[in-house]
Amino acid sequence: MKKMTKTKKAVSLGLALLLTASTMLGCGNKAQTGSASDAGEEKNAQSASADTAGEADTSGKDSASGTEQKAGEEQITITAMLQYTSETEKRVTDYAIERMKEIMPEVNLVMEIMPEDGDVTLKTRIAAGTLPDIWKSNTGLIYLALESDNVLELDKYVEETGILERTNPGERGVYWAKDGHCYAIPSFCQESYLIFYNKKVFEENNVKIPTNYSEFLDAVKTFRANDVIPLSLFAKDIWCPVAILDSIVTRDDLRGLVPIDTGEARMTEEVYVKSATKLKELIDAGLISHTAFTASNDEAMAAFANNEAAMYANGCWAIRDLSGMMEDGSFGYLDYPLQDGEASEANKNTRCGGASIGGYSIAPYSEHPDVAAKYACLLAMELANANYKYGGSLSSFTMDEGIEQDENLGSVATQYAEDSKDFTSYTLFPWCYDHADSMVILGEEISKLMTGDYAVEDFIENTDRRITEMLEEAGE
Repeated sequence: MKKMTKTKKAVSLGLALLLTASTMLGCGNKAQTGSASDAGEEKNAQSASADTAGEADTSGKDSASGTEQKAGEEQITITAMLQYTSETEKRVTDYAIERMKEIMPEVNLVMEIMPEDGDVTLKTRIAAGTLPDIWKSNTGLIYLALESDNVLELDKYVEETGILERTNPGERGVYWAKDGHCYAIPSFCQESYLIFYNKKVFEENNVKIPTNYSEFLDAVKTFRANDVIPLSLFAKDIWCPVAILDSIVTRDDLRGLVPIDTGEARMTEEVYVKSATKLKELIDAGLISHTAFTASNDEAMAAFANNEAAMYANGCWAIRDLSGMMEDGSFGYLDYPLQDGEASEANKNTRCGGASIGGYSIAPYSEHPDVAAKYACLLAMELANANYKYGGSLSSFTMDEGIEQDENLGSVATQYAEDSKDFTSYTLFPWCYDHADSMVILGEEISKLMTGDYAVEDFIENTDRRITEMLEEAGE
């Protein structure tokens, strides 16, 4: 059982991270179901819906489906705050709840609709000690709840229900908080950073698909000599430069840049100097265009889809958009060809990307904590399967058999779903770092390095100094 063992961060920094994540996810990242500004207009309507759900339950019906309870059957009622706003969320949740009626028929679920209000409601209820039995959590909320003993430790329930064994190996690390315990049951796959390649552009320029760093560097040089953009990038989104360097670091250290954020490592260490030197070499060879720092994601993606760029980098979620813009089979993704020789295989299944803890948590003052915890564990598995079935996730969180996607998302999505089964570990997307300032500092300094006018020595020295100062101010 693999557990994460980083130092515990301050709650205020956790909340700052949460806000940063929200901001970054709006720029070049996957689409969201709503926003804080939208939530303000919908909050009253959602509250009314939640109240209606509760009333429906007291009349003897399941709040999600309206199914009648069997007369005389003893029921244990638990409450759960679930996402139930978008059509996809409703479809996924309805599927999971129907499955849970078969798995735990003794449970009568009263569902509250989770407001899209930037977690204001949940923070208020954590402070007041009025959380429902099951509630949808994220990193910031979990650490806030831990400060006031408002979240139940779930280690024994993970073991008793066997859900860890049902989970794909690469997803198992996200169960565990930095103190080695589980406080939330995840239901959504981690996502990885990908470097896509345009098959037509490679063929027209007589460039082989690179499998190691030397081939990758040669490809960059050839494309640049032929006036083709080697890598289309939207580097104004500050997480993108961080992800590029993180990808290089993972070939030598599966933790990527995470130890820099936590203070477990210094930027002056050899692995980071070596990786920064590689990135500088690629930049000097012409890896990105001069517009990379002003281009939007749409512009970067369009350049790739229109055969103006050989490669394009973004999260795996971009597969959907690219599949809609390009012919099936006209593009693929590289397997991080950023290391040479036998070393290129060393961390093959370590991915840049990934997420921090979050999922379904339990209020410790629940009247039926054991039942609620077991229900949450099994519900999360059914939600995960539904997310994959209905296209909310590109890969399968569980190893359960017989779960197939209803929609054909194309050959690249199929390939990713298959490949991701072998992913053994992830780093973190920068917005999931313990310290929000780490992404800012690393993003700014790596961006300078990627201009080509910043020496590696200056990058290492200044990044190390700024991160050290930040950690000292944070008391770490």
